[in-house]
Amino acid sequence: MKFALVVTLTLLGLAFSNQISAERVKYDNYKVYRFIPQTEEERQVLIQLQESNLGVKFWKGVKSVGQPVDVMVPPHVQMDLLPAMTRRENMGVSVFVEDVQKLIDQEALTILKEGRALDWTSYGTLADVRIYKLFAMFRLQIATCKK
Repeated sequence: MKFALVVTLTLLGLAFSNQISAERVKYDNYKVYRFIPQTEEERQVLIQLQESNLGVKFWKGVKSVGQPVDVMVPPHVQMDLLPAMTRRENMGVSVFVEDVQKLIDQEALTILKEGRALDWTSYGTLADVRIYKLFAMFRLQIATCKK
């Protein structure tokens, strides 16, 4: 009886996952650059970049002079933006993450190897969450029946 219920719940989870056509966002060749503004003018340039609509994402926002600022930059922006910024402002910059997608893939592989697909420190897929929810409901029913 329990085995049949577990199989049924698993099949339901697979059915849910097949209905979900969510494409994953890929970040191939996106880089994260670390800027450290040394003057107020450099800090203002980073604030302008943060407010722009260039597709960059700030992982660590602009705070004060001397504080690191981490910015994820898409490949199509890297060729134009970075040389212009470093040439214009003479701002120092270093590559913090070489390829964001590779970092994501490595983290996902680590999560799978460690068997921690659903916990408070990582994201699970919608299908994983639905299967987990079904199993949680099943466990609750067993706990209720045993009382």
